[in-house]
Amino acid sequence: MPALNIFYKSCCWLFALLPMVVLAQKKPASTPHKRLSEANTTHLAANYLDTILLLHPEYFNAIIRNPRMNHVQIIYTQINRDAKNKASFTHYKYRLNKEEYFYAASMVKLPVSVLALEKAEELKKLGVTPNSIMLTDSAYACQHSTYTDTSSINGYPSIAQYVKRMLLVSDNIAYSRIYEFLTPEYIHQKLWSKGYPTARIRIRFDVNCLGLPNNYTNPIRFLNDSGKVIYRQRPKYYSASTLSMPARNTNKLIDFDNPNYSIRKDFTKSNYVCLQDLHEMLKSIMFPAETLPAKSFKISNENRKFLWQYLQMMPYESCSPVYADRSHYIDSYKKYLYYGQDSAEIINKNIRIFNVVGESYGYTTDCAYIVDFEHQVEFMVSATYYVQKSNGVIDGTDEAYNLYVMPFFRNLGQSIYDYELKRNKKYLPDLLEFKF
Repeated sequence: MPALNIFYKSCCWLFALLPMVVLAQKKPASTPHKRLSEANTTHLAANYLDTILLLHPEYFNAIIRNPRMNHVQIIYTQINRDAKNKASFTHYKYRLNKEEYFYAASMVKLPVSVLALEKAEELKKLGVTPNSIMLTDSAYACQHSTYTDTSSINGYPSIAQYVKRMLLVSDNIAYSRIYEFLTPEYIHQKLWSKGYPTARIRIRFDVNCLGLPNNYTNPIRFLNDSGKVIYRQRPKYYSASTLSMPARNTNKLIDFDNPNYSIRKDFTKSNYVCLQDLHEMLKSIMFPAETLPAKSFKISNENRKFLWQYLQMMPYESCSPVYADRSHYIDSYKKYLYYGQDSAEIINKNIRIFNVVGESYGYTTDCAYIVDFEHQVEFMVSATYYVQKSNGVIDGTDEAYNLYVMPFFRNLGQSIYDYELKRNKKYLPDLLEFKF
């Protein structure tokens, strides 16, 4: 009898441990996250993000088995409110590594947009506002004079109009003009002082503008409504010779724009901001009251609301600039997390996504704050994904993006949303301030 009891207890222990063994087998040994005890939404492990990925093997199994191939990095921020609606944050991370280089591409338009508004406020005493006429002259190779903007109501360029174009459709020309207004010296000084040390923003996005010309910025004039010059910014030179890259492996990415795939592009002198810093920048823009003063962007409530409005807006909703071609500027344009690249009309306007995306050289990145006004859901998620073939060649085809990249972002955003929809919260958030 005693022997039988021992055998019985041993069997019970084995059956109790079996689910853990199965989950451990599903998870790659190289991933240094905690083992999950149960794969269900009511008993989640310490790392909720791990659980969500493992709950959906149909979406993420290939990624979690070989995350290095696609250079996947993810941050999911759970937001909880207190009785006074004050937010607190818990961050869950997957393969987050500031030293693993990814090409940020248009993600740099997030810090550049908010810094442009911050610099405009610094010049307010001279009469400069985000809507002041901004004329860009040229004084060096690769510089462009810009005196008109047909997308604006008055036909002239302005900081506000450039920011709208960047946030709505990721306009590269608008970015380049704002880059010149800020200058790389100002950009780095501001971002580093706010605690974003990985930021390296030192190139325009104009075609054929590489190397040294990016260190020279244009002369710029601001005019008031009557046409009088109220501020002149002289051309400037920025010495970037000692500006090191904080990430590694910048010269090991194959340049798919070059027909000879054996040539690898050196990104050592390209733009870079790590995913963690981008995520924190968006959080500080959306949640100023919960951000330390040293990390805050010094902008007015009016300018912050302006940023919020255009971070979440769909292109067709804008009246200046106008993006009327809805076959090209689809409702989900630039809203990868949750929608992917779904061309269908978005009927449910209660779900809004405040975000910036970047896509180039095989890398796709999205940094988003997602809200559902009807069900009082909110969370943040940022992710980057590198699409390549098994031989290391970037697969920059539309087919690859449709098959792998966009489904990854859509499934990630929707999987986290589905969990948040069911998650019990002591206090539901009041999201009215984010509604436009």
